[in-house]
Amino acid sequence: MAQSRGDSGGALRQGLRGLRSRLPEHEAKLFALHLDLGVYDAAAIGERVAKEIRQVVHRIAESLAKTFRGAERVAARRAAIVFEADVGTYTSGTVGRALVAVERHRRQSPTAVEVGSEREPLAV
Repeated sequence: MAQSRGDSGGALRQGLRGLRSRLPEHEAKLFALHLDLGVYDAAAIGERVAKEIRQVVHRIAESLAKTFRGAERVAARRAAIVFEADVGTYTSGTVGRALVAVERHRRQSPTAVEVGSEREPLAV
């Protein structure tokens, strides 16, 4: 029985690590979604993406912690709190990564050139 408790706690930690390892991929997808919609304000994108990630992670961590009972529940809650703190640290750099994503997008998008805007009128 003690071994099964260790297995469930280990599985929880492994699952949280897996989720944490996928955060950059999901963050990049959210950046791309904003850029495809024409939003280029890096600060707004970064703050919104960070907020969404923190909210979803909080709900996941709470839900996982509630699935355990007894002493396992305390350990699961502790793991969830540590996980949320780690994600909070990660999301503190989201605005900077959003700025990089916006600049890359601007450099890769075709440049619109306005031809003839400062042309002198033709002499007739």
